[in-house]
Amino acid sequence: MIYFALGGLGIGGLAGFLYWKKVGCVDGTCPTFTTKYSSIIYGAALGLFLAQQVFDWIN
Repeated sequence: MIYFALGGLGIGGLAGFLYWKKVGCVDGTCPTFTTKYSSIIYGAALGLFLAQQVFDWIN
């Protein structure tokens, strides 16, 4: 379980960073992806949630 959680955090954080870097928020009106830190945290949380769902589905 811990490996799924850490993997989900890492992959989600990386995905959040890449989203901020490639797409981001051009005019600053979207509060979730304005800074790279908020984007990384949001992506990591989403990755953790998805990793837990996959782990529950497998077991």
